[in-house]
Amino acid sequence: MTSWTDRPSELGRGAIPSNVASIMQKLWLFLCITVAFCVQVGTMMPTGRRRGIMSTSISRTSVGAGNLNREHHSSVTEPIESVVKFLVDLLGSKLTAYIVSVDVSTISRWSTGKATPSVEAERKLRATYQIARLLTTVDADHTARAWFIGMNPQLDDESPIDVIVSGNAKAVLLAARSFIASA
Repeated sequence: MTSWTDRPSELGRGAIPSNVASIMQKLWLFLCITVAFCVQVGTMMPTGRRRGIMSTSISRTSVGAGNLNREHHSSVTEPIESVVKFLVDLLGSKLTAYIVSVDVSTISRWSTGKATPSVEAERKLRATYQIARLLTTVDADHTARAWFIGMNPQLDDESPIDVIVSGNAKAVLLAARSFIASA
């Protein structure tokens, strides 16, 4: 049996034998499927802001998406004392008190279980807790705190804390998800 290299005149200039063409088509198909999958799950987009040199957005995307239900579950099942303690540890007593328009001593009483917040205050605390837990699964605590107090372009350059105080925690949750997905 002669190979295609032994018969250049039969193939013509630049022609590719059928067996090689078949292999190339299969490789091309494999490459296209792989790239499509990687783009969909986010592994083709380097973040440049995460820990490590080879970090990709798959870590942020999968952590963010995987933790949405877990963080929601945690925000509704944790005792309010634990929620308040977490927020005080992350944001500080003054910012936690600012979220629900109370003084720092009230926050202290809530965190020890000596008093309980109103329904509206608890709603804001639990929403803030859910967002904070989501952010801290992918970034350091200081980054999450800075995110809460800094201006946010997705919130018309308002800080997430101010938007939560105004009663729109849903917009802040959407901004947090976008922050996690985009970085």
